[in-house]
Amino acid sequence: MRVMRSLPRIESTAASQEYPWSVAKRFLIVFLVAAALLAATAVTHYHVAKRTERIERETRELLNVQLGKTEIDRDLEDVTADLMFLARHNELQGMFAEDAPEPRRMLAKQFLVFSMQKRKYDQIRVLDQTGMEVVRVNYNDGDPTIVPADQLQNKARRYYFAKTWALARDGVYISPLDLNIEHGQIEQPTKPMIRFGTPVFDRLGRKSGILLFNYLAANLIGDFRRSAANISDHVMLLNADGYWLSSPRPEDEWGFMYNNDRTLAKAHPDAWKRVRADDFGQFYTEEGMFSFTTIYPLSHA
Repeated sequence: MRVMRSLPRIESTAASQEYPWSVAKRFLIVFLVAAALLAATAVTHYHVAKRTERIERETRELLNVQLGKTEIDRDLEDVTADLMFLARHNELQGMFAEDAPEPRRMLAKQFLVFSMQKRKYDQIRVLDQTGMEVVRVNYNDGDPTIVPADQLQNKARRYYFAKTWALARDGVYISPLDLNIEHGQIEQPTKPMIRFGTPVFDRLGRKSGILLFNYLAANLIGDFRRSAANISDHVMLLNADGYWLSSPRPEDEWGFMYNNDRTLAKAHPDAWKRVRADDFGQFYTEEGMFSFTTIYPLSHA
């Protein structure tokens, strides 16, 4: 009888020892599975977050680059519109007569007012078919003046005269962006310049000269920098040869004017090859991400 009574107690004791271990094993398995799921979820979330961050950064960079291009396009369009407005002026059409002092005086006064209002043209000039200046207004850093007749010069040998004279009616010449030269030296302080020219015609429709603007391109560069201020620490403006026209490192700018070899091609050769191969895009190299677009000034002519 005691033995019989003792058996349930022995079985009961064995069960009480096995039950906690079984529960612990099941809990451990559930915990490990849950932990693995949580880890997988965390890893997935991390990669999704990183990918989203990268896409946002890429989009933001492209947007800012496009904003810079849009601002430059707008400036070029504004200058071209000013040029064509003056080219169709009545006094301009009548000033090429053999003896036309009055139309020239009237035109010079109008150019003077135009220069004061616009404040972005270093020179406004009319040259006749021989390359001789017949009207010229100098901006003079905000104090415009009409250049006296005895100080006018012949510019027939200058590249901008030949290129502009060769155009048809309503054609526009836009020079490369460079630094102004005075007496064979780079003007100081430096004065970035773009020349805009168009042929002008007399009342009989004959090509008689050219109208020329010396545009103060510091306006364009300033507008470009302000429009891309969000990426000001790494945004750049380059010419067709890869020289910096605007850079976060001012010492890199205008290398072609100072006869040095500071170019994107030398600093980042792999990136320059990619940029040269297309008009716009975005890519990665070992040096990081590059976003770029191309501006064609003559598309506004």
